[in-house]
This record gives sequence, C-alpha cells and structure tokens, in this order.
Amino acid sequence: MEDYYQYANERLDELGTAYKPDGAVFATKDSRLRLRSLTSRPPEPKRIGRWKSEMGREELATFERVAGDLLNELGYEK
Repeated sequence: MEDYYQYANERLDELGTAYKPDGAVFATKDSRLRLRSLTSRPPEPKRIGRWKSEMGREELATFERVAGDLLNELGYEK
C-alpha cells in the first residue's frame, strides 16, 4: 500500500467518462484525472489532517452519514 503511487498512472488510464443513469455526462475523464492527480505521487506528510480545516460541515455530515457505521466498526473515532 505504501507504494501505490508507483502504479497509479497505469490504473488512472483505466478511467473513462462517467455517466448518470439517464446517459448524461456526470464527469469527464479529464475531470476525474484532475481529482486524482495526487495519487501518482508519494504521500506528503504536510497534507495529513488537512480535512480538519478544509472539509465543510455539510461535506463532513455527508461523509459521516455514508461511512460512519463502517468507520465505527473499524475502530475509528471522531
């Protein structure tokens, strides 16, 4: 897992445009690649914990609603 970035470009090549159920474009391949641009570099220690100051309350609430039960089951605490 620590060397994920060494294989990221190969995996990112698999991304394509994402579509909604009605066939409309949800996200282009380019936009999906931009969102994942950091995955092809080693982790940056200075980025650890950024979510605490950059994630908005609404985003945090959505994340906790979606992932909260699993995170609790895995032993993560708020």
